[in-house]
Amino acid sequence: MRDKVIPSVAAVALGLWVLATPVIFVFFKAVPVAALNHLIVGIAVVALAMSRAVGRMGVGASWAVAALGLWLVASPWLLGYSNAEAYANPGLLVANDVVVGGLLAALGAWAALLTRDVRQGHGHVFAAAMPDEHERPHQ
Repeated sequence: MRDKVIPSVAAVALGLWVLATPVIFVFFKAVPVAALNHLIVGIAVVALAMSRAVGRMGVGASWAVAALGLWLVASPWLLGYSNAEAYANPGLLVANDVVVGGLLAALGAWAALLTRDVRQGHGHVFAAAMPDEHERPHQ
């Protein structure tokens, strides 16, 4: 289903933003755990969402993007950088992670819910991680 491309491409753009935030907000040296978190989450989101957009991965990739978004929302508190004294404005970093993480969770869920199980003719969400039959590249 081509409808999943829109939220997947938007997730790629947000993944690139996540990758860029350590440089844009200049916290890569002051809060290295946050910078590493953004690097890992950004790369994973870009790879999963891009693979999903081009039909290489199934709906599981979209759910993984949603899970990474939820992780990004919680990570300032779980990793302890929500009040990082070494960074001049930790509130900005936390707000960025909450907003961007929430958007990623919504986009991932939206892309996943747009995929229907067409092989069985049902309107149920198809929950496999493999590409749908109609999405596999032709050989």
